[in-house]
Amino acid sequence: RVVRLDDEKKEKIVINKKGQAKAVLPVFTVSVAFQRSNEDCKLVLEPGYQVFVEMLDESINEAVGVLTAAERLITHEELAPYTQVASKEGDGGAGNDGGGDGGAEEVEIDSIILNQKEFVQLKNTIFKDIQAAVTDAFEYADVFLPFRDTFLENETKQDNDVGEFRTVELSVFEELIERFKGQENEFGGIPVSADIGILLVDSHALKKLLMPSPYKCLMAIKEVIPRIMDVESKELLKDIDNNMTKASYEPQTVAEFTAKCKFLVQAAEELGPLSDRASHIKQLANILSRHNWTIPEQEVAHMRMITDQLAQLTSTIEACEARKEEDTARFIKLINSQVPKMEKDIVALRSKLDHPGIVKAESDLNSMVKYMQEQNDTLEHLKEEIEVLQANQSFLDLEVAEFELIDDVGADLKVKYDLWIGTETWTKLLQHWMDTEFKDLDAEEMDKQVKVHNKIAFKAIRALPDSTSSTSLKDAVNKVQITLPVIVSLCSDSLQERHWKKIHDMVGYSIKGVDGFTLARLMERNIGRFEEEIQGIAVAAAQEMVLEDMLSKIENTWRTAELETKDYKEQKDVYILGSVEEIITNLDDSLVTISTIMGSRYVAGIKDVVENWRKRLVTFQETLDEWLVCQRGWMYLETIFSAPDIQR
Repeated sequence: RVVRLDDEKKEKIVINKKGQAKAVLPVFTVSVAFQRSNEDCKLVLEPGYQVFVEMLDESINEAVGVLTAAERLITHEELAPYTQVASKEGDGGAGNDGGGDGGAEEVEIDSIILNQKEFVQLKNTIFKDIQAAVTDAFEYADVFLPFRDTFLENETKQDNDVGEFRTVELSVFEELIERFKGQENEFGGIPVSADIGILLVDSHALKKLLMPSPYKCLMAIKEVIPRIMDVESKELLKDIDNNMTKASYEPQTVAEFTAKCKFLVQAAEELGPLSDRASHIKQLANILSRHNWTIPEQEVAHMRMITDQLAQLTSTIEACEARKEEDTARFIKLINSQVPKMEKDIVALRSKLDHPGIVKAESDLNSMVKYMQEQNDTLEHLKEEIEVLQANQSFLDLEVAEFELIDDVGADLKVKYDLWIGTETWTKLLQHWMDTEFKDLDAEEMDKQVKVHNKIAFKAIRALPDSTSSTSLKDAVNKVQITLPVIVSLCSDSLQERHWKKIHDMVGYSIKGVDGFTLARLMERNIGRFEEEIQGIAVAAAQEMVLEDMLSKIENTWRTAELETKDYKEQKDVYILGSVEEIITNLDDSLVTISTIMGSRYVAGIKDVVENWRKRLVTFQETLDEWLVCQRGWMYLETIFSAPDIQR
């Protein structure tokens, strides 16, 4: 492997790839390993430098302790007579410099050794050499970085998910297989150890971790390819079977024949894509064969079935195409026979629309609604059949039949159908309104429904001049329509208590606030005869509301308006009016609005309030004018009389 060290250091490194014995043995052994965190994976040495130094320091100290553990001769009991005399002589000759009796015993040898200058220097040299060796070992460990990166990348490629690999091109499989096989050879060359000076860097465990990585990736591909073949084979066989079923079916109706003709065109176009899918499965099998991987027997059987069924589908489609002309002639004859039948059905429907009960008002409502719904369903069914028939004629290049009578029948049916359905709807609405309390009526919805049903009745009268059923609906709608303007006026939100008092006094009974007062009671009391008066009151109320809104804006303006005051020449407790431009503008606008309100013909109801506001605004205008005149005069005179010579 390539070791990233300088030339001098490279010469000292002995790399052992297969664990052979070495002539020179290192002093210490460290292992290189991965240290993984959440998103990081780095190379480390075990034990680490700090642990290594602490252990070595402890070993040196223990070695010194072993040297000092032996009993010293100078303190031995049997030699005491000699050592004591020697000590005394030494003491006598040296005076008191020896420190007294037993001075030699007080000095510990391990302290002498540990504190000796040469010993300390030697110890520091050892630690520096170890640090240098560890640094070199870390530089050497960079040789494993490419393998680490490949290992981490391979971990993401060991998933044999079929859904992910189905979108992969066949060439990608070949590239991956060649890449992983090459990685097996490269990973085999990972060294198991290296001598870095005094250190033996052991990478045997790391190599054991890395070696299976390419193999696992290869096995993932080996497992996923048959699974992809299985999924694609089953899907393809299912599609072939569906097409085979449709191609083999013998049509019995014109619709089925045209549908099969369209399918045969589509199926012929799909033969190519189906063959391509079969070819893709075979190419996957070829990948397995080229790399001496076993093809499952089930997939071999699938490929045989696909080949046989594709051939059978092709022959079936060709056979159908061969007899298409014969079948076309047979179904053209059938199509031509359907035209008179449909014309007969249209005539029959038209005759049913001449039912005498349709034009009679006394006919049973429920029976006639049911009858008209049945005829409407028949018409919709006929339209669908005609549409299918014309589409089939167009597909077979035949002259498209025109059923002009169906439009006339449809127009006649619509008038009669709308008449009776409208009559039913109006009956239910009228009953609901009659039972609803006056305060809960929705005048806008009533007006809308009156217009809709009036239109239905008008069309029916014009199309069926001798019909009593249409005039009956018209009369029923008119009965409500006559009263509707009054109802709309009475439901106006503008009406206030003073307006309701006028209405109650005029009609002679109370309407608002009376529980159970329904539309039926109003119509029984012929409220329509007061239409003009009630509408007049409602219009006046609406106009008064407009005037009240205008007056309300004036009130809001002066509720928040402020007169600005400011200090006069910084004199204490002396103030004058500031800018009154906005006040004057609001005052002019308010007086104009008051004049507009007073000029309205509908001011009578709020005339007193408006007049009161007019007086207040005029008074304020006059007061403000006098105030400003006074202020200007005072300011002029104040300047004169404040002069020192005038004051003297």
